[in-house]
Amino acid sequence: HDRVVIRGVDALSSSGSALARRHCLLSLTAFLLTSDAVCYVDVLPAVTALNTVAAWIVQSGVEGAYPMWTAGLQADTEIIAVADSGVDLASCFFSEEDPTDNIACSTYTNPVTDLAKRKVVQYVGYVDCGDEQAGHGTHVAGTLAGAQRSAAGAPGQHLGDGLAFAAKLAVFDFGDAAGALYTPSDLAAQMLAAPYAAGARVSSNSWGAARDSYTTLDAQLDAWAYARPDAVVVVAAGNCGDAASGCAGDGGAAIAGAGSVLSPALAKNVIAVGASESTGASAPLGGGVGNVAYFSSQGPLAGDGRIKPDVVAPGYHTFSAQANPAEPGSCRVAAKAGTSMATPVVAAAAAMIRQYFLQGWYPSGAPNPSDIHNPSGALVKAVLVNAAVPMTAYRGLAATVPLGTGPDGYQGWGRVLLDAALNVAGSVDMHAQDMVYMNVTGMVKTYTFAVDAAYAGDFRATMVFVEPAGAVGAASPVLNDLDLLVTAFDGYTHSVFHPNGGPGADGVNTVERVTVPDAQAYASFAVTVTASRVATPTQPPFFALVVTGGQVVGYQPGLLSYADTAMYVSARFTVAGSSPQEATTANYAGAFAAALAAGFAASGAAAAADVALVRVDTVAGAADAAAVSLRVTVADITAGGAVLAYLLAVSEDTGGENAALVARLVSALSGVTSDGCVCATTATAGTYDCARCAAGQPYGTVTAVTLAAGDYDLFTAAADASGLSGSANSAKIRSPILDGIVRTSSYVYIGAVLGAIAVASGVAGLLILCVGR
Repeated sequence: HDRVVIRGVDALSSSGSALARRHCLLSLTAFLLTSDAVCYVDVLPAVTALNTVAAWIVQSGVEGAYPMWTAGLQADTEIIAVADSGVDLASCFFSEEDPTDNIACSTYTNPVTDLAKRKVVQYVGYVDCGDEQAGHGTHVAGTLAGAQRSAAGAPGQHLGDGLAFAAKLAVFDFGDAAGALYTPSDLAAQMLAAPYAAGARVSSNSWGAARDSYTTLDAQLDAWAYARPDAVVVVAAGNCGDAASGCAGDGGAAIAGAGSVLSPALAKNVIAVGASESTGASAPLGGGVGNVAYFSSQGPLAGDGRIKPDVVAPGYHTFSAQANPAEPGSCRVAAKAGTSMATPVVAAAAAMIRQYFLQGWYPSGAPNPSDIHNPSGALVKAVLVNAAVPMTAYRGLAATVPLGTGPDGYQGWGRVLLDAALNVAGSVDMHAQDMVYMNVTGMVKTYTFAVDAAYAGDFRATMVFVEPAGAVGAASPVLNDLDLLVTAFDGYTHSVFHPNGGPGADGVNTVERVTVPDAQAYASFAVTVTASRVATPTQPPFFALVVTGGQVVGYQPGLLSYADTAMYVSARFTVAGSSPQEATTANYAGAFAAALAAGFAASGAAAAADVALVRVDTVAGAADAAAVSLRVTVADITAGGAVLAYLLAVSEDTGGENAALVARLVSALSGVTSDGCVCATTATAGTYDCARCAAGQPYGTVTAVTLAAGDYDLFTAAADASGLSGSANSAKIRSPILDGIVRTSSYVYIGAVLGAIAVASGVAGLLILCVGR
């Protein structure tokens, strides 16, 4: 069988009349369908790109607590595959200690792999071999496993290092220099096979197509995951949750609200990820770990009512590595928002779960070589779902929707929480079964569990089954039906609990979870998995089961005391009413610093340690509009997040912050006069009149201050590591990655950010399967 892709079909939408375009496309399709050499024609959807992360949110839910890292679970056994717009290998988060020794770019037909590399062990350039400025892929890869190179050899101690900072990466670059993604026609052969052969079992995919139906992309990922049971495929659910997201599908129809999860997150055998907000402590203007982000695509799926996304994780906003090809060795970080940013968080968590089983932590809670197990993708997914915690609300633009215990179409089964999933040193009463094949209808598997008095909390059981791909375009691609049931016994009585909050068996979902509140109210439990329908006996479904009986009584995750690398906020203002010469004077810089300090204080932001004017751009400036670059030194990432939140409010004039800054700057300048004026020659306006800013003269009146989206960012001030303090586990812990989310009640900037990553409508081409004769 041969595959042929006809590219450029989407260009028909912008050429000629609508009738001519329709006739052209129909003629092409008719020709293909009537050819004896063609047995299958389908649309190949166009895809688009859909992270310092709140690592404590995913690990413990307790600020400052990193129990997985503390235990040594940092994914150092793992290679993670990432398919995206590319990665800036010159960034200090990905380059070798000797940057000239970075992995060579290669092709999917002849991939180059070097497992000895520090970070990126394979780079397949399907389209090109790099990422554009501030590219999507570099940000995603940073959240996954970014780690600043260091002569001291101390990764994980820097702002921007990834959640699985000890893992390595296999990169598939299918984005061009403008950030457009080119869909491979054969995902298995072209995108997935090379990193899998290199050892990557977790695949992170922060991209999707503007299709809310089961496409060839979904079917191909389902087929891949069934054929390779240990593959873990993690996919972004999409950014179409709210009508304001602007998503459009076939024919321009809007995609929003329920049923807005996008292909290939509709696949049965993948982990579909939605986005949650992060801690409000890092963003005074709002946000909270219990909120689902407004843009996060929602289920249930339109075709068969399956629950998607599967889980949610922080994705609004996150700080991670920023591509900066013009500055090799850069350690720049940047903020982005989207389910694209949440997906690598979950993929990194999946990598830590794989390490847990591969090093034999189960069942004892400590690494044991005799217990080494290569977990299936179904088991990894079951672990994530079983311990997911309920969200408080979906905070939409128009209204806030309170949420219950789930599952539902907003949160799936909840937010990832590893501390409630994995037994580390006896913390969780955990049991697991993996890769149990169900060959015939009526087959039953039953497992019994006694309640341990040492543990308190809910009894939970989660079953995930994996099966062959469904038919492309099928309303319901689920072929088989395995059902979970929990029976709780208390003396001579018993109670029956059905999955997913329903009154009976679930014949729709491939993920089923039962939660029994207060396990100590019962003496024992029977967990039953029944094959209610096996429609593919020659390719039978298999399931994984995870059961937890609560956490040890009185358990609290250990907290870390740490010292972060010095940080600063950079911002570039355009100030109308001030000439570039005026802006170069010391008194002007002092007045600007005073105005900003007053703004920080009024907004509730932590006071900055220092505000320094670092440059006045006289080339880009005009006679009465200075382009002023400032550097604001901050104590830590919390202060940095607060400063960014204030600057976001200035940029959008939220609550009148822009006008207030103008007034403060006018007031501060009115009390001083120019001193040390410097004349400057520009390329656009010639020589400025120095008389205006002669020494001792008053400054011009500031009339407006502009701070464009993207003109401010948070950076580490140095690339060298800072040491840990106050931790008895310093030999094991590298460092926390704290959240730097920026949340505001205005969405102008959010729209600008999402504009770069929102899923757009389009068709990449026609996928043709040809049979040789």
